Amino acid sequence: MKFDIILKEEIDSTNSFVNKRYLANNASDGLVVRALFQTNGKGLQTNTWHSSKAQNLLVSIGLNLDFIQPENQFVITKVVSLALLETLRKYINEPSNLAIKWPNDLYWEKNKLAGILIKNMISGNKMDYSIIGIGLNVNEKTFPSTIPNPISMSQIVGNDLDCEQILSELLLHLQSNFSQLKRDIKALDQKYLQNLLYFQQMADYYYDGKVIKAKIENVTSYGHLLLKTQEDQLISCDLKEIEFIHKSP
Repeated sequence: MKFDIILKEEIDSTNSFVNKRYLANNASDGLVVRALFQTNGKGLQTNTWHSSKAQNLLVSIGLNLDFIQPENQFVITKVVSLALLETLRKYINEPSNLAIKWPNDLYWEKNKLAGILIKNMISGNKMDYSIIGIGLNVNEKTFPSTIPNPISMSQIVGNDLDCEQILSELLLHLQSNFSQLKRDIKALDQKYLQNLLYFQQMADYYYDGKVIKAKIENVTSYGHLLLKTQEDQLISCDLKEIEFIHKSP
């Protein structure tokens, strides 16, 4: 897996840039686009991503992943989440406080540190191209009050960090986890589960119009979250069907 890194001073969205390359048949395997500033950074669904100029890691990676079946495409989220988690653990002194919040966020304690946005292009019955967007709060000092629980790496460790070095580490971990996926998908699935926020812990969630107590049992190959309530009821949740409730310690 080789990477071709393009650095942009300012861009509307790194994901949109790679997508336009793909539509023009000009998106290579391993294309990496990093921006110092995005005017229209993308988040999940209709969300946007806030970032001050040159303070954070804003990057999209284009990959040919035709060895993955379309029905198993959520495994890409697992690989990327684990690669980002392992990268963060090299810089943060209390790595046990880091976790993956299902399906695609990285948390430090109760605070959001990074988000992942993946767009998969499918042709017939095979994967054609995947665009992996990552927004990581590295040196951000202030956040808009409308963002509920953000945090940056520098706020955790107490000093600024090198975004370019972090990207290099991330790409290495991405290679390693895709290699593990090819060797032993069950081990990778288990590693993802073990690093999920609140895995096998009773926690509060907002579901079907009410607050419930439940613990995470599993994540399906389609990416659905499987919960068991305190009444031993099994619930399968798709994205936006459930909300995590983070209580203060």
